[in-house]
Amino acid sequence: MMEIPTGSVDPSYYFDIGIEKRFPEKSFSISLTFKDVFDTQSYNITTNESMLNLTSQQRYNQRLRAQRWNNYRSVVISLDYAIGNNQIQNRFFKRSDDLDNDYNY
Repeated sequence: MMEIPTGSVDPSYYFDIGIEKRFPEKSFSISLTFKDVFDTQSYNITTNESMLNLTSQQRYNQRLRAQRWNNYRSVVISLDYAIGNNQIQNRFFKRSDDLDNDYNY
């Protein structure tokens, strides 16, 4: 839960999934990604604010409970081509022999 000055915002959960096919001999890859597969990306906002009407000097409380729906479900197709390099680099993982473990402080 995220606290805001006049209330809170409940956590939001959603699920993305993707698949990638690489063609190293052609320095090319294609990716297909599904965003918010189950259409659940929404969040609830709750506020409780004490206010003063400057004209009448009357105090009152304003409470708000709202749900925000993002409607973010989508499909993304990505095409990657490496120019001048015959290898497509893995953006997320490195091999253990690629790591530089020289720590000089």
